[in-house]
Formats: sequence, structure tokens, C-alpha cells
Amino acid sequence: MVLKSVIDGVKGLKPPFSVIVVTRSESFNETLASLVKSVGRGVIVMVSFNRPSSSLESVFKGKARGSVFYVDLVTQVASGEPQKKENTVFLASQRNLTDLSITLSEVLNRLEGEKFVILDSLTTMLLYNDVSTTTQFLQFLANRLRLWNTSSFILTMEGKSEEEVIRVISQVVDKTIKV
Repeated sequence: MVLKSVIDGVKGLKPPFSVIVVTRSESFNETLASLVKSVGRGVIVMVSFNRPSSSLESVFKGKARGSVFYVDLVTQVASGEPQKKENTVFLASQRNLTDLSITLSEVLNRLEGEKFVILDSLTTMLLYNDVSTTTQFLQFLANRLRLWNTSSFILTMEGKSEEEVIRVISQVVDKTIKV
């Protein structure tokens, strides 16, 4: 059901597109797995404010048809120095959005083929950054990803704090999908 909602939601959008995906908390994991399945054979850059990349790898196993690269904003904060991994960049803070932007630029420049960024999640971003900073960053990021010829999904849960950000950034994304 969730996978069909996501696929129907992006039907007709020409890459590079930018989409906000709003889900209920009880279907968050299913929605994230459905996003990965919906991408097809492209390269996914998974930006995780929410869970360590090692946890996401097990969730995505067998679901991603293309390759997955992780930008992990959790592991280093939680455990200190993470192991080096070929398909993962570990960042030291969920608050340093400038570092995230620079890292995304570097990662996307070295990857080839059709690229997709999945940002997990706006809800968790708002725990570490205020509404104004988060809104400005997501507006910048949506436009920058489009210029980098990269489609994107911004995943979020339904909630009061998210409503204001969604209202503002919905002006720069192609669509908001509620699943």
C-alpha cells in the first residue's frame, strides 16, 4: 500500500524532482523501505539524521535495486570514531548543515548514473536545528540537488513542528506526498 502510494506520487515527475514524503509514525519504517524500492536502479545517497548506517543496511538489504551510499550523521556522535567503510561517510554532528552540504557535493560529484538523495528525516533534523535554519537549509538543498541533476525525497512524520517547514519548502519542491 505505501509502496504504491509513493510510486503513484512520483508518477509523471521528470527527474530531477524533489518530493516531501509525509508519513505516520507507525508506518515510518515501511515508508522508508518503500522509498528505497521505488527508486529503481539508480544510486541512492541515504542521509541519515535518524539511525546509524549499519542499522539501515540491514533494513535495505534486498530492497535496493541499485547501490546505496550513506551519509551517517548518527554513528560518530553516538560512539566516537566509527569504522571506515567504502560506501559511508560519517559526520560528527547533526547540527553542522554546512558540512552536510559540502559532503553531499563531494559524494554526488564522484557517483555516476541516475542519483537519488533520501533525507531521513525532517522530524529528526528539527531535534537538532531550529525551524528557521532547517527551512533555509532544505530550500537551499532542494534547489542545489536539482542543479546537480539529483532527485530527492525528504522524509518526515506528521506533526506540528514539521507543518511550518513543510508549508515553506513545499514552494520549492515538486510535490508533497502523504502516505
